[in-house]
Amino acid sequence: MSLADGREFVVQSRPTGEGLATEARLARGIARRTDVPVPRVVATGTVDGAEYLLAERAGTRTSTPGSSTSTRRTGGGSSGRRAGGSPTSTGPSRSTATDP
Repeated sequence: MSLADGREFVVQSRPTGEGLATEARLARGIARRTDVPVPRVVATGTVDGAEYLLAERAGTRTSTPGSSTSTRRTGGGSSGRRAGGSPTSTGPSRSTATDP
């Protein structure tokens, strides 16, 4: 979703209980505790039995340069592959996390 001022966001929605709230908590935790660039989670909630997550679109900047809420795209190399040899993801994550 794009706003008139050029800011871009992604909205994810899943039935309640399908792990979207966990995904939001993990993204916020990674952002707080590491230097790994993750899109900022703007809002989460539940509407009509479905969870939603509103986040900055990866590779966009929704705030002023130098602020802690800017995101950046990280390079996967010219081959488009990660170190493990798997293709880099270009879409929203569909996986859910589990505790070890």
